[in-house]
Amino acid sequence: MNGNMIFAKRIKQLRAEKGDSQESLAAIFNYSKQAVSNWEVSGKIPRHKVLEKLAERYNASIDYLLGFTDDPQPIVKQKKPKDLIKILEQEEYTLNGQIATQEDREKLAKIVEALYWDAKEKNKT
Repeated sequence: MNGNMIFAKRIKQLRAEKGDSQESLAAIFNYSKQAVSNWEVSGKIPRHKVLEKLAERYNASIDYLLGFTDDPQPIVKQKKPKDLIKILEQEEYTLNGQIATQEDREKLAKIVEALYWDAKEKNKT
């Protein structure tokens, strides 16, 4: 099977599983029924924006729709966690309704860091 025919097979299967007809799917994307039929019969791949919407509608990744993976689940991008000490030192915030000064932020960062290492040491035992 080439990539286009994998797309054809998968979009038809996902549409059927969700209970969408070709007509209803066409209406959702403001396409003709013929366009949806072309996706399923000849494997014609729609524009990227439509692929994104199809992937969202059927809770599948674009890579799955196009046959690059057999895992239908979208890849969830992990956010890189922020460093709390950097936030406490650099970000502007209030303490008791007053904007924390640079000195306050530095002291608070040191306190949080000391508490972290103390808790970490206590958890070793």
